[in-house]
Amino acid sequence: MSKLPWMERLNVIAINPDCATRDEIAKMAAELTDKIKKEETLLEMVFDLVTRFCNTKDGYLDSCAETTCAEPMRLLAEYGKITITHELGRRVIARVNK
Repeated sequence: MSKLPWMERLNVIAINPDCATRDEIAKMAAELTDKIKKEETLLEMVFDLVTRFCNTKDGYLDSCAETTCAEPMRLLAEYGKITITHELGRRVIARVNK
């Protein structure tokens, strides 16, 4: 079963819990934890970049109509790291959530 993609393994276990050993389930949990840690690390890197390069003097974040800033800002808003206050096309203005 370990040769199946991760989500398929999870579906198989959901249908038939007896098909996986405790070790297999523990291994899957460890894999999931590792993926979550990597995602959190990447999200923090994006947050650091956005807050460094899009910061304005008045404390807001401004994409300056640059897609390379606007899209990461939208991603951070989806994860609740920032709140978009104004948006029009590639122009995104936001504030950091406390």
